[in-house]
Amino acid sequence: MERDRLTRELGDADTELYVQEYEEEFFWPPAVPMAPSKSNVTGNLPTKLQEDTKPGYTAYVEIDLHIPKNPCYTGYLKKNEEKKILEFVCTGWLKGIVQKKTAIFAPSHLDSNKPIDLIIYLHGHLGAHPGIKKLNPTHSPCIREYLNYSKASYFQLREPIEAGNRNAILIAPTLGPRSQYGKLADNFDAFIEQSIEAINGYIIRNRKLRGEFELGELVLAAHSGGGSPMLQILLSNSKYAKKVSEVWGFDSWYNSSKAWQQIADKNPSLKIFGYYFNSGNIPLKPVRRNKRIQKKNFHSARVGFDLPGLDHFTLLPHYFKERVNAQSFLPISKTDKESTILDEEDLFSSEWEAAGQDELNWHEEMELYDGEMNSTNFESEVPEPTKTDSPFHASKFERDRGNADFFDFKRKVYEAHLDWARKGGKKFVADQPAGSLTDWKNKEDLTFEIRKGKKIYKPVTVHTRMEEPLRNLLASAKADAKAEGRDINIYISNGYRSATTQFRAWDNNFKKYYDRALSEAGLAKGDYSNSAAALLAEFIRAKLGAPGYSNHQHGRAVDFFLLEWNPQKGKKEAFEVSTKSANVSRWRKTWFWNWLVKNAARFGFCPYDKEPWHWEYWKDIDPGLERCVKKSKKAKVKKEKELDEEFFWGEMEMETAKANSRNNISCDLKRIKRTRKGYSAYGGGRLDSKLKKLRSEGKLAITDNEILLLQELARTESSGLVQAINSWDSAYMSVGFAQFTFIHKHHFPYKKIKQIADPKDLQRIEKNSPEAFTRYFDKKEEPGKLQMMIELAPDSFRKYDIELSGTIRWKDRKGKIHEVKSLKGLNKLKELRSYDWARKFYCAGLDEDIIIAQAKLVLFVLEMSLYTMQAKIGSNYFIYYYKTSAKLRGLIQEAYNNRPAYLIAALKNTSSLLSPQGKVSADRFLEVLKQEIVKQYDEKENDKAKGLRLSGKY
Repeated sequence: MERDRLTRELGDADTELYVQEYEEEFFWPPAVPMAPSKSNVTGNLPTKLQEDTKPGYTAYVEIDLHIPKNPCYTGYLKKNEEKKILEFVCTGWLKGIVQKKTAIFAPSHLDSNKPIDLIIYLHGHLGAHPGIKKLNPTHSPCIREYLNYSKASYFQLREPIEAGNRNAILIAPTLGPRSQYGKLADNFDAFIEQSIEAINGYIIRNRKLRGEFELGELVLAAHSGGGSPMLQILLSNSKYAKKVSEVWGFDSWYNSSKAWQQIADKNPSLKIFGYYFNSGNIPLKPVRRNKRIQKKNFHSARVGFDLPGLDHFTLLPHYFKERVNAQSFLPISKTDKESTILDEEDLFSSEWEAAGQDELNWHEEMELYDGEMNSTNFESEVPEPTKTDSPFHASKFERDRGNADFFDFKRKVYEAHLDWARKGGKKFVADQPAGSLTDWKNKEDLTFEIRKGKKIYKPVTVHTRMEEPLRNLLASAKADAKAEGRDINIYISNGYRSATTQFRAWDNNFKKYYDRALSEAGLAKGDYSNSAAALLAEFIRAKLGAPGYSNHQHGRAVDFFLLEWNPQKGKKEAFEVSTKSANVSRWRKTWFWNWLVKNAARFGFCPYDKEPWHWEYWKDIDPGLERCVKKSKKAKVKKEKELDEEFFWGEMEMETAKANSRNNISCDLKRIKRTRKGYSAYGGGRLDSKLKKLRSEGKLAITDNEILLLQELARTESSGLVQAINSWDSAYMSVGFAQFTFIHKHHFPYKKIKQIADPKDLQRIEKNSPEAFTRYFDKKEEPGKLQMMIELAPDSFRKYDIELSGTIRWKDRKGKIHEVKSLKGLNKLKELRSYDWARKFYCAGLDEDIIIAQAKLVLFVLEMSLYTMQAKIGSNYFIYYYKTSAKLRGLIQEAYNNRPAYLIAALKNTSSLLSPQGKVSADRFLEVLKQEIVKQYDEKENDKAKGLRLSGKY
């Protein structure tokens, strides 16, 4: 009946040819049923025929799909119909045996200890692309020729898996020249099992990986004619067909809506991703109408209209990459009618059919001209990472298995990192078009590693605009080094890094940075709060740029790696790309860095202050090189300043060594981290656990609410830990879970507090903190915040060689002189930044007596601060909500610590707005206060984002 219908529609002359070319592809029931073959695909280890070692590793193994010797014969036609068809299409390369070769590709980052996704890829008609056809006119091309075709990136399917983060293996069998698939659908289970044997044998064991193969997701992908076996596999009853979780169709849908509807009904959890190119100049275009596929499975499809540079072939690598990275549909360039995304309703609506666009795609391979088509910048208008439809949005991370809380925390850290990048004035830069990039050609300039006695070079890509200037810079530097008798090797370590690569690097390295931050930045394990996210984001941004905002994304940045002779050690030293402070300092002492400071501007390169190995090309947008000269001078000044600091640090470290020999001061110092200006350290475990322990031992009288209040404060100041010290910022030294500073004082309006406070409350405060009440309320002493702690536990601090003595002066940013109590042995405030003082204060903060004194002092200060706010606002309306909501207490304390005046104004406005309504919910008060805080930052600093960051934590 189908043949009769075609004869009516196409005419006798074309019917036989049409049926031969398309019957298998359109999945019509065959005239001769296919009987299951006695295949040798039994699960035994297949023979390895060949291998590729770049990219990643590809093993080509022998798996027989039982494709007929003459692949033009499908077995569907009667004998009297064969001759005419064979004479028409089966000439030259179409004759011969299809190779029994299946490609199994594993990326270099494959982790065999985790479940591995399998992506089964079914190629289209090999003869339809003239480039493939010309490879060898005597036989049907095999999958290796397909994957290694280098004249265009049409079939580079391994590259996005290698560059991405997905723990996946690509399996691609060699089909016939017109995607004939033999018995693949019938024996799909045996094909998968034999492929798994090959994975275990040739990839996991032979390449000395650990573990055995464990199946993760099973994906079925097809391009063009490969849609035929894809559909037949899904319609089969094989066990692995039922395990397929996703289907990716790249211009491979034909007019098979009824079959796809059947699959959708059969597999409700199956995700179907459709991509197609619709063209009006399709040769031998059949007249068919497309039926609607219900939307429950079918994910939105991509359609293009005769796009210049985007066609039946060029859509494959772009959208294959999109799916490998588990991204939403990536946008392509938007000019007149260049692209559109249709949802399921639009795609399969009657209006769509009525408009005459009745095919999901064309079903004949597109005949291309002999010349290759120019590549298109598909990502010229990629949304910023904050947009949910961006491929760099936090939702596109690979979810950490079994820990949803950790994954949510990861997203918060990422968003905080992006926020910092945008706040710093950086502009989002998507992946650069391929035509503007070039691989560095001189291998002698590249870093390498030795494998089995051979040099394996690390490839570097740079923007074409900086290729020649960089080449000239290197040549000049090497010539000058040689003239001065310097034994030095200069290498390019990094160049252009796409936003996609940066996104995967951020995703892959997050757990590593999280673990490092536990010991180096005082991050508390299991603390997934907003403040912990902000802390970790700050830690990460010093080591890795935000995706799309890194200086390497725009193509003008380069990192150098250096080997320079050290006469004192009698060997060459390596100067690597590392943000560790010791490495940064060493880099600035090298001959090459000094040469760059003096000469780089001549070639259009500018320094990046924080990373001496990192230089950027600016001449194309700053012809006068004023920026470069200015930055080079700044770098030189900075170096001289650092040398002074190094001398200072050296003196201080000598004094520390002497002090250590005199004093028996010891505690766990592993968490102390050296920064450029001072030290920081976090430790002692969770504060609330410590306070409860002290209470249970009868050493501290404290209520559960007070513990909760102090923990909320500590979450903001010390990541929830007992102890934190910081000697690198403008306060010189901050100590404890409340971060009391050395140079700042508390100012309480004592007279007003006495007027507004309930006498019973004052009696309670005095009873809880008698010494603090006497000193700082009755006597109105203002020694400084940290000095208050020392005064309340002088004997305990004395054990750590910390004792108040005399006074010391300091000048604020406005030039005003202040005076505070000083420490015994302290001559200059700058000395507080030394390791000796960091060690003493860090150990002291872990002392139980000092923890107890600090807890009492903090509770006293919080009470006084509440009265201070009440006195300034002229209302106690907010007190009830403060005592009711832990979130509100946290916000008020953090806001008061950052900008007291802003908080006072915000509380005043909130009270004015809500007090006429009487008592409202604590959540309502919190929301209004957050809005008012944002408004204060917006009005007074023109920094609405900062207010949003602060309030957003609560």
